[in-house]
Amino acid sequence: MRPLYPVLLSAALLAPAYVVAAEATVVNLSGQAQREVDNDETSVVLYAQENNANAAKLADSLNRTLKRAQGDAGAVKSVEASGGQVNTWPSYDKAGKINGWQGRGEIRLKSRDSAALADLTGKLQSYLQLERVSFNVSDAVRRQTEATLIPEAIRSLDARAAAVGKAIGKPALSIKELNIGESHEGMPRPMMAMAKYGSADAASERVTAPSWEAGKSTISVQVSGKVELR
Repeated sequence: MRPLYPVLLSAALLAPAYVVAAEATVVNLSGQAQREVDNDETSVVLYAQENNANAAKLADSLNRTLKRAQGDAGAVKSVEASGGQVNTWPSYDKAGKINGWQGRGEIRLKSRDSAALADLTGKLQSYLQLERVSFNVSDAVRRQTEATLIPEAIRSLDARAAAVGKAIGKPALSIKELNIGESHEGMPRPMMAMAKYGSADAASERVTAPSWEAGKSTISVQVSGKVELR
């Protein structure tokens, strides 16, 4: 008959590992870090809105106005300009028949040079209408800030895990899963303007550059994950 000791010895060696694994407690925790930073980027949307009895003449006038705006904006190297939505639609008389056409076109501006952008905005307002102004944190500053916040958020999670472990008598911890999320709480300050009808050449006076305060935004990083306590 073969002795049973090797089999019993193997079982005895496996038993402690099973007991230790069973004693582990896994908890879901989160940590957060945030910082308030200056808004260093300004975005502006301006538009032209016109009407004309002839659809082709309306489109031509609107295109010329937007082309003029693109040219004025392109002369300011520190400002990034791009086209926005352009729409035309019919207007109707009381009988439901088309009696004219209306059109609207946008130009969008973005810059970290707020003074240059304000001066350009004032210039464009001599023949465009201001729809809104918003202040944001640039991508470069946001990424740099998030990089400094990630370690802080992880330390926050570690501290919470240590507090939980101490409370249940399991101070040893090991992070088994970690998720990182970012959020950006901006402070847009919209400025709305009334619609303008008629030819874009009707307004030719120089408009004083607007004055605005960019304010601050809060950037936060949140981490969450599974922590094993023993």
